[in-house]
Amino acid sequence: MVQILPNNYNNEHYKQLNFMNGDNYPIQNSLPPLPIVQQHQQQMPIPMPVPMINHLMPHPHHQPPGFFHPPLPPPQPIYPNDQPNQQYMDYGGFVPSMRIMQQGYYSDITVYIPTLQKSYALNKAFLSRSPVLYQRIIEEQPSTLELDLYVLPETFHTIIGHLYRPLSPQEILFLANEKPQIAIELLEASEELGLEPLLDAMLIALNRNLNHIKVAMTYIEAMEPYQPLEEEEPRHWVEALEEDVVSFMVRGLSTQLEAFFTSVKVSGDVTIGQETAFGYMPTRTPPMRGFRDLARAYANLPQHLMIKCLEHPELPVQDVIQRSYFVNEVLKLANEINIQRGRDTLMAVMKFEKGNVTLSIVKQTKLKKGRWDPSKYDMEIP
Repeated sequence: MVQILPNNYNNEHYKQLNFMNGDNYPIQNSLPPLPIVQQHQQQMPIPMPVPMINHLMPHPHHQPPGFFHPPLPPPQPIYPNDQPNQQYMDYGGFVPSMRIMQQGYYSDITVYIPTLQKSYALNKAFLSRSPVLYQRIIEEQPSTLELDLYVLPETFHTIIGHLYRPLSPQEILFLANEKPQIAIELLEASEELGLEPLLDAMLIALNRNLNHIKVAMTYIEAMEPYQPLEEEEPRHWVEALEEDVVSFMVRGLSTQLEAFFTSVKVSGDVTIGQETAFGYMPTRTPPMRGFRDLARAYANLPQHLMIKCLEHPELPVQDVIQRSYFVNEVLKLANEINIQRGRDTLMAVMKFEKGNVTLSIVKQTKLKKGRWDPSKYDMEIP
């Protein structure tokens, strides 16, 4: 039983000595008697080290000995002995680096990239995570596999590393934000190798990062080598990314620049002098600075993307008249560039179908010198 000493223990058993008056030092052997425990005094429990829930534990190197048991060491992998020079593969989560793969360890197949003029010693087990490569390995049983991937070496290292260890969402967002060129080339490699989850995740990350005109132009420049020729079908990832770029240019960029007024509009049947006005009035909605900035941005786009933006139904114009005015401003700038590059000029054409008025962008054809043939007309006068 632990006895609790009273607060006034020292005052009761040790008197105040005044050595100036000749008092002697106390004798060390004489100890005061132990105090009597009163009934009203509460005994304190003996403290014990007990771990608490939600309590921050100290660093493992600073823990007292024997307080917590150290974690068990990881099990040692058992490697087969049937491969020469110990070129084994640990299937317990070990991911070899690109340097180790280039040196030939852990490999049972050689992958040759013609565009990079390099060969890599890889492993079939991890390459088979690609449906396309798995089908080729099963059917061909090759010792050397040739891949036609038009990507940079860093992109190839990333896509092969993804087969060994899938990219995390944080790594995908990092590539989309900091290395958009590599991210777009990963779209090409993902579609060629049939990696649909990586393709979808990378498209979502690139779309989230699409918030500025410079980002959109970076995407467009990176997609240029993968544009289809006249007889080729476009790649699916190119179509999807172009839709995201067009959507941003139509809705996001026009809102950022405040290119169009959306509050002032004349609905119709408004008499101005002796004329009835329909639609919006140009004098009521003067073009702002963002109007011309948006026109210059559209004029610098590739021709097929510019046409998609101008014909997009969600372009925030008030009506066909304002769309036609904006299209003419864009084409005026775009045709100057086309003339300098020796390309055909464009023009806007209105279509009236079943009460609906639409606008289309077509190539402008030159007028041909003709000859009037009276025989094609009925010249008889009744």
